[in-house]
Amino acid sequence: MFEGATSMNSSIGHWNLAGVSSIANMFEGATSFNQDLSGWNTGSIQMFAFAFRNASSFNQNINAWNMTNAVSTNGMFSGATSFNQPLDNWNMSAVSDARSMFHNAVAFNQDLSGWNGPFVSRMENLFRNAVSFRQDISTWDFGYLTNADNMFSGTRLSGINYDKLLIALAGSTVRDDVIFHAGGSTYCEAEDARAQLISQKGWTIYDNGRDTSSCTDRDIQFTDGVAATITENNTVPIEISRFIVVPNIDGITYRFCDNQTLDSEFFTVDGTALITNTSFDFETALDSNGDNVYEFCIHASNSSGFDMQRILTVAVIDDQNEPTNDTSPAEPNSPSTQGSSDDSDAQVLSSRTDDASGGSVLAAGDEDSTKVLAASGVAILSGIATGIILVFTTTYFSRKSIIQEA
Repeated sequence: MFEGATSMNSSIGHWNLAGVSSIANMFEGATSFNQDLSGWNTGSIQMFAFAFRNASSFNQNINAWNMTNAVSTNGMFSGATSFNQPLDNWNMSAVSDARSMFHNAVAFNQDLSGWNGPFVSRMENLFRNAVSFRQDISTWDFGYLTNADNMFSGTRLSGINYDKLLIALAGSTVRDDVIFHAGGSTYCEAEDARAQLISQKGWTIYDNGRDTSSCTDRDIQFTDGVAATITENNTVPIEISRFIVVPNIDGITYRFCDNQTLDSEFFTVDGTALITNTSFDFETALDSNGDNVYEFCIHASNSSGFDMQRILTVAVIDDQNEPTNDTSPAEPNSPSTQGSSDDSDAQVLSSRTDDASGGSVLAAGDEDSTKVLAASGVAILSGIATGIILVFTTTYFSRKSIIQEA
């Protein structure tokens, strides 16, 4: 409905969404929109895919939304770079597809430990480049999970939370042969759990290995998260971010680690600042893995004896900010994900309201505009004029669907 409406920022919180089954792509690219939607009745909505993708200003509390019938949250907040609101009240029990939900949502860092999504099978790119996210998700039900490729690519969990996640996965009933990508995460005490998943369940796990210093909350980070991002075609030189040690320690000196063999050649450490003298091109990745996630080791020390090093990452973002069209190779040695394109939403609306004409009522609203979206061969209505219900004949399931007025 408002896809690409870069100036739209009107108050629409009074709309009645009763009976609406999809708000897919509704605010995609609406870069100015930031209005209160907390009162919307979302109980009948199944498709939330890409609803706020690239809605870079949106940061409203929608924790009261009824998500009981949500089937797909694929890419819902991908590229919503300002969004950081609680979502702990959401009922995710019917969701099966959570791909790329927080991909490039660089500000998001909320508690999701209470989410119960027992039917989620798709988690590819779920937190990819979500550089602020540091939460414990070990309480989630992963019983239906089939693919978590690049789930944390471009970011990492704390050592403590990664330990909890690996131990929980090894101690629960999970499917065999899952690809799980933990990005730059390191484990401390979960070596046996990780080995069990690999040897007994056939999992393929990508992370940065064991690091006993990760057993505490002490860490080297960027000021804006555990990883950093930069949009391609950047000017040079440019400061990407600054280093910090958390919890804070005074008098820290930063440098690249000795025997640096990763992607440090594209960056310079200047005091606490990380600077690049390279203008990156997303379509021509220069990093060692060819995945647009540049890795390097940073050493931090002071005169009081503090000494630590960490692998940090900078993810280069496509200036079109289209995570669904991402065809770059996966992380080191990670096989490419088959059939995981975020736009190829395989979820078909399973419950429609049949009417006397033999058609299916898809949605109803009060906006003085109409837009029918074709996704996966199903016509999806974003908005219609007051008092009008649109139906389409069930004889056609393509973009040529016949639209009729009831």
